[in-house]
Amino acid sequence: MRVTINRAELLNAAKRAAAIAPSSSLIKEMTCTLLETDSSSGKLTVTSTNMEMSLEQKIRCVSQDEDALAVNARLLAAMLEKLSGEMVELRREEAFEETVTPGAGNRSLAVYCVSGSASLPRFGLEVQAGQTLLCLEGQNEPFTIKGEAGVLMVACVREA
Repeated sequence: MRVTINRAELLNAAKRAAAIAPSSSLIKEMTCTLLETDSSSGKLTVTSTNMEMSLEQKIRCVSQDEDALAVNARLLAAMLEKLSGEMVELRREEAFEETVTPGAGNRSLAVYCVSGSASLPRFGLEVQAGQTLLCLEGQNEPFTIKGEAGVLMVACVREA
């Protein structure tokens, strides 16, 4: 998954989805928002349900592929609320090692581990499955993030 989308539009959709999804459930997936990308239509579908009602929202986006991912509904809204900037990029890759240069547009970054783990070796930080990290908004020096499959990165992107 690699999606570029307006942060405010996605935040509004995430807040509405979080209002529908239960805060706790015996079925873990019920607490999640389903994000589905459709590269042919250029839409991100945001879906949530509580078994009594469902909400499906479609938002314009730029996506190179088609993918689906379930993310905790309240956590997604909280991550987007804490990030700054107009556009954000949602990215999930198999395994990655990436150097983030804060002054180059990545002013803020959130890492959510659906499964697997991610680490910031320079700071000795490790994020495990089901955890999130909002990181280093004021950081000036580049830092490296290493991640396994199942890690969702949400980063502000430089405006063109």
